[in-house]
Amino acid sequence: MLEEYLDSKLTIHISDGRSFTGFFVCVDHDCNIILSSTTEYSKSQSIDDIWNGKRFIGWVMVPGNHITKILLNPDEKPIVTNARRSDFII
Repeated sequence: MLEEYLDSKLTIHISDGRSFTGFFVCVDHDCNIILSSTTEYSKSQSIDDIWNGKRFIGWVMVPGNHITKILLNPDEKPIVTNARRSDFII
């Protein structure tokens, strides 16, 4: 299912409210997703938040058990919501 999205730009939302936007590289059997050229976004509005809720982090592994939604583009419909392990098996 996800094979056709390799090298596509994805936005992944996780259970703690953060999201990651980057290019889809791979997924493993535990549903962990690797993104490259990734920017992390946080809903934090703290005065002490020196990165203003956005920072470039490069490569990232997003744990599958924390994924709540995956968007092909922030403006498009989710390709996976409330992710289950079977959604990631290629």
